Amino acid sequence: MPQTRERLTAVRRFLDRLPLVARVTLVTAITVTSVVGAFSLIQLYRSIDNDRGDRRRLLDEFMGSLVGDIESSADLATAQSRIDRFSEQVLNRTRSTVRLDLVDGLGELVASSDPEVLLQFDPVPSTAVPYALLPVFSSVLGPTGGSLAVWIDAPSLADEVKRRWRSWFVEMALLVLSVVGSLVVANHFLVARPLNRLQEGVRQMGHGYLGVLRDVEGAPEWRFLGHEIWRLGSDLEQTVRRLVDAQRRALHVPPPDGLACALPRRDEIVGPAGAVPFVASAVEAARAPGAQAGVDPAASGESDAVMARIYLAYKLRLLESQNPDDPEVVEHARVTWEQDVLMAERMGDLGLRSRLDDAALRVLNHDAWDRVSKYLSSITDSPPAWLGLREAEIRDALGAAEVSIVDVQRRAKHVAGIWRKMQALDIGADQVQDVFGFRIIVPGTGDCYRALEALHRRFEPQLLSFKDYIARPKPNGYQSLHTHLRASEGPVFEVQIRTPEMHELAEGSDGDAAHWRYKKAGRGATRAMADAGRGLLGRLFPRGTHGTLP
Repeated sequence: MPQTRERLTAVRRFLDRLPLVARVTLVTAITVTSVVGAFSLIQLYRSIDNDRGDRRRLLDEFMGSLVGDIESSADLATAQSRIDRFSEQVLNRTRSTVRLDLVDGLGELVASSDPEVLLQFDPVPSTAVPYALLPVFSSVLGPTGGSLAVWIDAPSLADEVKRRWRSWFVEMALLVLSVVGSLVVANHFLVARPLNRLQEGVRQMGHGYLGVLRDVEGAPEWRFLGHEIWRLGSDLEQTVRRLVDAQRRALHVPPPDGLACALPRRDEIVGPAGAVPFVASAVEAARAPGAQAGVDPAASGESDAVMARIYLAYKLRLLESQNPDDPEVVEHARVTWEQDVLMAERMGDLGLRSRLDDAALRVLNHDAWDRVSKYLSSITDSPPAWLGLREAEIRDALGAAEVSIVDVQRRAKHVAGIWRKMQALDIGADQVQDVFGFRIIVPGTGDCYRALEALHRRFEPQLLSFKDYIARPKPNGYQSLHTHLRASEGPVFEVQIRTPEMHELAEGSDGDAAHWRYKKAGRGATRAMADAGRGLLGRLFPRGTHGTLP
C-alpha cells in the first residue's frame, strides 16, 4: 500500500508539471484507448471461442457419418480418400484447423487429414489429448478395429490465434496514434490557441493594456471568459479612478462651517426596531368619523393610504397565522410576494415590507427561508448588537476626521431580501455583501468624500464594490457614495454616504418613493382588497374587526 500511494503521488506530480493541452491529450488518449481496447479485447476472446464452438458443433453433427464411411471402406486407401473428402467439403467451410487421424488396433497412424503427420513432419506430442476419440470397427484396421482421433487445437489453430492477436495489437497502436493525433490537432485549435491568447491578454492587462481581451476568439466559453476578465479589469480600473478622485476631493474640499440642514432621526421616521406603527395608524384612521361614515376610499389619497395599510395588515396576519399548506394561503402569499411587498415599499413602511416579504417566503419556500435564517444567525448572535458596535466605530472614525454627522441609519437585511438578491444575482448567501448596511448623512458634498476617506482608513474597503454616484449620478438623478467595508469581526457591510438634499431626493416625496406613485398603486390596492375580500381574507377578517389587527 505505501508503494502504491507513492506511485500515485509521483503520477500526480508528473501530471501537474504538464501543460493543460498535454494533460488533456494524455488523459483522453488513455481513457479512449482503455475503453475501446477493453471492448475489442472482449470481442476477440468471444470470436476465438465462437470459432472453437462452431468447429465442435460441426464435428458433433457430421462425425457419425464419417465413422460409418470409414467402417464401410474396403481398404486404407478408400478410408484415406473419404477422410480427405470430408475435410475438404465439411471442415474447410469454417476455415477449420481440425485434424483427423485414423489409428489401427496396434496404435499405428494409418490415415490422416494432414499429410505432414503421415510423413512424421509434425508428430503429435505424447501429452496431447484429442477432442474426441471415436471407435471404428473395420476389418482394414485389424480384428479389434481402431479409432478416429479428432484434434481441434492443432498447431495451425494456434498460429491463427497468434495472427489475430498481432492484428489486434496493430489496430490498437493505430487507434492510439489516431486518437492522439486528433486530440493534438483539436486541442491546438480549440484549446491551446484561445488559452494562449487569454494568457497573453492577462499578462498584457498586468501591464495596463485592458482592451486586448475584448475580442477573444474560439468557443463561446472562451469568449465569455475573455469578456468577463476584460470587464473585471475595466471595472477595477474605473473603481481605482473613482477612489483616486474621491481621495482628491477629500483632501482638497474644506469642511463646511455649519450644517446645511438637519433631518429627523430614523426612529422618528419609521419607529423603533420591531414596532409596527402602521397598524395603529390604520386602525385609528379606520375608526375616524369619516371612515365610519362610509367615505369612498378612492376619494382621497389619504383614504387610499388608510385602506392600503389595513389591507396589508390583514394580509400579514393571514400569512403568519393560517395553515401554509392551504392552496388559498399559498395564492395570497404569491400575490404578496409579487405585489403587496412593492406596495409597502412604495408607502415607505420598511418594517411592514420586511414582515410581508418574510411571511410570503415562509409559505412559498419554507426550505429557503430556513436555510437563509440559519445563515443569518450564524453570522452573529445578535445583529442589533453587531450593528451598534459598527455604528459606534463609524461615529468614532468620522469624529476623529472632524466630519460633522447629520444622521446615521442602520439596518439588517431581512431573510426574504437576502433570498431575493441570491436569486437575482445567482449567488450564495455568503456572497451577499449588504446583509448589514449603514446610511451616513453629512452636511455637504465635501463631507461625503472626507467621510469616505475616514472610513477607508478605519475599515478594509472592498475595492470592486465602490460606486461614486455623486460624480456620476444615475439617470434618475440619484446621488450617493456606495462602498463595502470589512470590520475586524463579522461580514462585509455596505455604507451609503449622502447629503440631506441627496437623501430627500432619493427617499422623499420627489424620489423613487414619490407620493404620487403610491396614490396610483393605492387605488390598485383598493381593487385588490375588494377581490380578496370575497375569499379567505374576507372570511377571516371581515370589515369592522380592525381591533384584531396584529
